[in-house]
This record gives sequence, C-alpha cells and structure tokens, in this order.
Amino acid sequence: MGLPIALAIESRGHEVKAFDVDAVVIRNLTERHHPFIEHDLKDYLDASRITIIPIDELVIWSDVILIIVQTPNGPEYEGVTPFPDERQPFDVSYLREATRNISEVLDRTRVRHLVVVVSTVLPGTVDSVVKPELSPYAVLAYSPLFIAMGTAIRDFLKPEFVLIGTDDPEARALSHEFYETLTTSPIVHTSIKSAELAKVAYNTFIGLKIVYANTLMEICYKTGADLAEVTNVLMHGHERILSAKYLSGGMGDGGSCHPRDSIALSWLAEQLTLSHDIFADVMVARQHQTAWLASLAIEEAQRESCSIVLLGLAFKANTNIVTGSSARLLQYYLDERGYAPKLYDPLVNGDDAFHFSRSVFVVSTNHDTFKELTFPRGSVVIDPWDIILEQSNVRIIRIGRQH
Repeated sequence: MGLPIALAIESRGHEVKAFDVDAVVIRNLTERHHPFIEHDLKDYLDASRITIIPIDELVIWSDVILIIVQTPNGPEYEGVTPFPDERQPFDVSYLREATRNISEVLDRTRVRHLVVVVSTVLPGTVDSVVKPELSPYAVLAYSPLFIAMGTAIRDFLKPEFVLIGTDDPEARALSHEFYETLTTSPIVHTSIKSAELAKVAYNTFIGLKIVYANTLMEICYKTGADLAEVTNVLMHGHERILSAKYLSGGMGDGGSCHPRDSIALSWLAEQLTLSHDIFADVMVARQHQTAWLASLAIEEAQRESCSIVLLGLAFKANTNIVTGSSARLLQYYLDERGYAPKLYDPLVNGDDAFHFSRSVFVVSTNHDTFKELTFPRGSVVIDPWDIILEQSNVRIIRIGRQH
C-alpha cells in the first residue's frame, strides 16, 4: 500500500522520499516495477521522482512522516481457511519497530514533526504500542485509509472521506492542513481510539452486508424468489436501510414486526437447511446485549445500594406500544436475577408523576419527555441513547460516549 499512497501524495505537488527494509520493494521502485495490478500506477510510477533513503536522512529531511507498515496475521487468519478456534490480534511488531526507529532520530534532532500512523490497528493500539515508543518531538495523528487494493491511488485522492484521529489541537490542525493539500473530500475528526475502531468497523460492516446478501441469495435459490428483485426493494429503502438511521446505539430492536420476523426467518432457515442461520445470530446478540445492560444496572445498584428504575416500557420513542420491546426483555433479565425494577412510562401507564428516591435509572425507551426529567441527588442514570442532560450530583453513564 505504501507505494501507491506515496505516488498519490507526490502527484499533488509534494516531494516524497521513502524508507523500506525490504530489498525487493527497493528494487521494484528503482526498476519502476510493481508486482500487483494497480489502476494507473504504471503512469504515476514512470513519472515519479521518489527515492529510497536511510531512515535517519528521511526523518531529518521530512516535514510529515507517514507510517504505513504492515500489521499482518498468519495465513490461518486471512479467511482462506475455516474460521480458527483460536483468535489472534494483529501483529504490531513492525509498527512498534518503525515508531522506535523514527523516534530515535527525532530525539537526536529535537525538531517537531507530524507523524501520521496509517496502519490498520485495533482500538487501544496507539496508546499501548505507539505512544510508549514515541518521541516527545512527534506530533501524532492516526489516519487509516478506506481504500481498496487495485484502485488505491484513485481511492486515496478521491475518498468518500478522510478520517483523522488526534488527541491534541496541534496534531488536529497540522494533519488537517496536510490532507487539505491532497483532496477536497470531507475530513472527519475523532479521537485516536475512535478512529482505530472506525477503521475496522467500516471493513467488518461491509462483511456483514455481504453475508446478509448471500443469505438472501441462498434463500432465493431454495424458495424460487428472485435475488435481484428482493435486493432492489431493499435498495429503495433510503429512509431506514440505506441511511444513518439505527447507527446511533440504544436498546435492541422491537415492535410487532422486527423480532418476530427474525424468529420466523430463523425457522425458515431450519426448514430450508440454510448453510448458516444469521437470523438466530441477530436474536441471540440482541438478548446478550440486553442481558449485559441488566448486569451493568445491577452492578451500579449494588455499588450505590439502591433500587433500579426502568424509564420506559414502549418499544420506541413517543408511543405506548410495548409489543416486542427490548425494555420488557431488560425487565425480564432483571426479574430473573432478583432485581425486580420499578417502572415508569407515562405514555404506557398514564402516570405523569415522577417521584422516585435516589436510584439507578435506566433509560430503556428514548421518550422525548425523559429529556426534561430532574433526577434525585446521588442517582445514577444509565443512558444508552445519550439524551439526558447533565445535572449536578447525578452521575450519567452515556454508554460508549466519552463526552
């Protein structure tokens, strides 16, 4: 990936030099050869002035340093063999070594440089692997790429968006300025940890879509439905399916249709002897996530020595329908573990009076009316939706949000 990206940056008027430990890579660049099929790469490579220089010279010469080293797995983790019983994270030894080598030079020169880590990593890797090795003269950003091999140059210069993860204003400003010289695409800023997760979330989301489409393909084959017609219907779902809806987090799916449809399709999967029942996976994940939320509420109730209150029984905001509600499933798990919660949903039971003592409150339905509630001093509010306003002497747990 490094060579296509270097060529793309050079094409925008930057002078680019590089370092690599692989003699084959160095020879390929010298001989203007690239072993992989990459759209337009030959034209860029023939016109390129990029040279390979020693790491010490490279760091001293540069203004911006991009670390684009591999973070590989063994062949058993590439998806070309059955899913292994033992899981492994990425190998970050190359990233650690590259960071250390760059930092040693920065420590000697004592000149501040923007260092951008591009390699794909898991959340927390920059904190645990890069930062301990990093020179204080490095201004750090994490900017993973959302490109496809084969069209890397085009994807880099005209991406859907650029993602920059930083943890300080200087890194944010410098990295933003740099990427503005490369593309006019939107630049999205996050923390480093959020950027780390967003990269692998993006890739695996695509995997989920493909698995779902292939499941429909198999069902169509076994029932006589037509895949193109079915997916064409889904492609018209711009309001709910092909949109940002349902990506903000909260409680599980509910209502009179969704859970029962997954259960019915799980039955059909068994009848058709599908290769895999992803509909059961969805329902099991839904119940595990709800059970985890129950455990979180119980843990807080034990810590605070107080009772649990569920705010909302309806399956979605601003309705009184409780059919298929994840809030009721949450109530089930709390009851099962001996922590029968108190219940408050003015749209369901018509009780507008909010009079509770200090408790652990779980916002189990995101009714608009809950946004204005004032909670007793010393209470804990578990808010999966991130809708509750800050209040003095009330601890709000905004699940997964760091603000």
